[in-house]
Amino acid sequence: MKHIQKIFETKSNKTYFIFALAPYFISLVIFIFLNFYNSGVLSFELDFLLKILSPLFFSLSFFMIYRAFAKIKILRNLFSYSLFFLISIFSFLGLASNINGSHAETSNIFIYGLSFYSALLAFKAHQNNLQFSDLFVASNPLLLISGPISVFFSKVSFGLSKRINYFFPFIFIGFFFFKVISAPMTYYLNMVSFTEPLTILLFAFLFRVFLYFNFAGISLMIFGIFGILGRRIPLNFTQPFSSRNVIEFWRSWHVTLSIVLRELFFLPSKKKFNSTYLSIFIVYLASAAWHGMSLNFIFWGFFHASIFILTSFILKKGLKILPIAIFLIAIPFGDIMFTDTNIPRLLIKLSNFWSIDFYSGLSMSSFLVAILETPKYVLASTLVALFIISVEFFGMRNKLVAKRNYKFLRTNLSLSIMLILMVLLISGQGWEYAAYGQR
Repeated sequence: MKHIQKIFETKSNKTYFIFALAPYFISLVIFIFLNFYNSGVLSFELDFLLKILSPLFFSLSFFMIYRAFAKIKILRNLFSYSLFFLISIFSFLGLASNINGSHAETSNIFIYGLSFYSALLAFKAHQNNLQFSDLFVASNPLLLISGPISVFFSKVSFGLSKRINYFFPFIFIGFFFFKVISAPMTYYLNMVSFTEPLTILLFAFLFRVFLYFNFAGISLMIFGIFGILGRRIPLNFTQPFSSRNVIEFWRSWHVTLSIVLRELFFLPSKKKFNSTYLSIFIVYLASAAWHGMSLNFIFWGFFHASIFILTSFILKKGLKILPIAIFLIAIPFGDIMFTDTNIPRLLIKLSNFWSIDFYSGLSMSSFLVAILETPKYVLASTLVALFIISVEFFGMRNKLVAKRNYKFLRTNLSLSIMLILMVLLISGQGWEYAAYGQR
């Protein structure tokens, strides 16, 4: 208890505690409402209560361990890395799901949200800057739905009316992304079992599009809600499809995880080994382990580390077109590995790319059937998704797109069009879940 009492010795610590605690309780009310919306019942059963209390309890436990080790750097660092890889250990033991597009909720309710709050606590502990008030940010129920990892949590200086005017469009866009686009696109997840090269490339591309609108949609809603509450959290996606190479893409995709990986792995390994390339491999393998403990993620990590290094080398040569081509091929090819934890089937998929027979009429027929059998409501949502990412990619000369903060979607015209499309396309079909959530 002495450790906790020390927290309140200064006025600034008391102020920050209240600053973090107020949105926690408001978020708790919103979380209860969302549970009622999903289940249709206002229930406080044990499982639901554990979703709220377990992250807070374990965050407090981790904080007490941190306070014991804080002054000993080697122990503090060991503790930080242990925290980060805790979700990997649970995944290896089968207590937490891998992230492969399906619902990744843990089978053990006691570790609900572990991947997100343990990553934040590891980040803060590694910086030797973990405070008691951070526990209410790390375990905030809204931030555990699908992130972001709130590596900063600061005050929005302007008043409520301006906050609503600025942040509400993010909520609307996020809802449109999640409900109108990503929910119907869950239809494509059944294509994971296909093994013909053209069809699995199509699936891999559509998977990345689905994952973007699912993950970014939830992140934008959370960003907007916290903004209205007067708290600024990281914008977890900065229009990744506006990128021109894989380096830009990964810097603008799941931004907060990239920040954590840079702090825990890239900077220390670069300092220790004096090798950028080795550090990149370490980062991608750590990222692979965070996403899931299966051999396909190791393949994915090695593949993207190699592509990252290749792209870096090409950019240093002053070439600009080739990195774009690599980017457009590497992301879906990497997702072939990312999405399939069935290793024998994955190896068949990869080997089929080297067989000429699979580029025959039979493979093309399977490709066309996969498109023609797609329900119309799914195709409509897919076309809207493709239009948005096309604007992101081809519209970078436009100043609204170039800002990479979804300004082009926050204009009155764009919001009006999305409202009309929402009325026309919202179907209630498909699966609604956080593809990156609750593990």
